[in-house]
Amino acid sequence: VKSLLITMLLAILPMVNQRSNEVTIQGNIDIRPGETTYLGAYPSDPSYTYVWDFEQNNVENYFSYSTSGNGITITHLNKTRIALLGVYCTVYDESGNNIGIGYTEIVVQ
Repeated sequence: VKSLLITMLLAILPMVNQRSNEVTIQGNIDIRPGETTYLGAYPSDPSYTYVWDFEQNNVENYFSYSTSGNGITITHLNKTRIALLGVYCTVYDESGNNIGIGYTEIVVQ
């Protein structure tokens, strides 16, 4: 019985110490041609590293963007009337461990 209890505790202990792998991206995802939007990735922690990436190639042809901390500012360059931009954010903790990946799509109409 004692060894069974110890085995159960050892199985549960790693689950208690795990961080959440849920990363969410919040902000205005419906913009008009030429508009700017700000997206923020959460959890927000100054010790975390936020790596932003896009689903499409040649993003610079249609959007300009800049990152700062857990946020990204994206401006549509008004070269097309309708566009869809897939945005990823991968979050790493201070030790370089992957916290998780968030994804959203910006719709330009």
